[in-house]
Amino acid sequence: MNAITRIAAVVSIVAAPIVACAQQEPPEEQEQQEQQQFSYATYFYCDINGQDRASEIVQETFAPVYEAAIEDGTIIGWGWLAHHTGGKWRRILYFSAPGIDAML
Repeated sequence: MNAITRIAAVVSIVAAPIVACAQQEPPEEQEQQEQQQFSYATYFYCDINGQDRASEIVQETFAPVYEAAIEDGTIIGWGWLAHHTGGKWRRILYFSAPGIDAML
């Protein structure tokens, strides 16, 4: 059984500011919105014995895809976080993009 199948639960969240406009906005507000960054994160609850293998899999398979997306400008950045203190999660995969459409 590989590390991916050991993942007990995955909780996905989308953290994004909500922007709703009924009228044309002043140029400075439009510029501020264009500079916004949206992030998507998935928390992984892994079997502690398989977490290192999960990290290897991410580096082997996910990293090239995310790095290519940064190169072509689809996303701004990404990361694979390891648990340090607090909570039950073991790893977090996240990426950031300049808009909701790019994220999804």
